[in-house]
Amino acid sequence: MAAVLGKIRGLTAVIGVLSIVLVAMTAYTVHVFHGQQEKQGQIAVMTQTIKDWQEKADRLNGEKFRPVTEEQAKEVKSHILFAAQGNQLNLLGAVEHAEENGRLCELNVSGDWGNMMNFLKNFGSSDALVGIRGLAMNMEQGKIQAHVVYEIYTK
Repeated sequence: MAAVLGKIRGLTAVIGVLSIVLVAMTAYTVHVFHGQQEKQGQIAVMTQTIKDWQEKADRLNGEKFRPVTEEQAKEVKSHILFAAQGNQLNLLGAVEHAEENGRLCELNVSGDWGNMMNFLKNFGSSDALVGIRGLAMNMEQGKIQAHVVYEIYTK
């Protein structure tokens, strides 16, 4: 009888440990699932925001703005760089090339998603003719990094 009672106690202990492990694994699985759902929601919002921004950029690039002089092109570029700073973005690099119709510029910035979107929404917000040729964004170390290629059209 004592042997049977000892086996029952041992079996109860094993079942208790397995139950605790099962509850812990279930809680972890639910936690991971909710984390993935949250990330999928963030990705959907980011994708929609980029799509909306691209549609607005295409419409804006199709409108008639005025070309600027070479001297004014420098001011437009400075305005864009100051706008990046004003939106608390880190400047990673800026390159400028002379083109037939203007100045082709490349800008690499990084920062928080909201600051990046504010910067892009107001990109080149003057009456100078600025066309965005390309935009690439990715996430690096928890920050959004953007590579913007734009052209400042000159007279």
